[in-house]
Amino acid sequence: YSEAGDPYSNDIVIFFHGVFAVGSAPEPLPLALGDRRVHYIAPTLPGWGATSSPSNLRSYRQGLYEDLTALLSHLHPTH
Repeated sequence: YSEAGDPYSNDIVIFFHGVFAVGSAPEPLPLALGDRRVHYIAPTLPGWGATSSPSNLRSYRQGLYEDLTALLSHLHPTH
């Protein structure tokens, strides 16, 4: 994953990549949110980049949910 912006913000933007932006979080952020400070998170989806292939023991949707839950718990443990 990659992240940018304010890691202490309560405003979180999760960017799900396409083919040409695997796990990238550009600076400055490509969002027009005025003066709002956001934490921008770009996870690398299972099977993309240098990640492992999705597990056959769970659905892709379940794996994505569990991975995002773990990532958000790691980055924002108090929320």
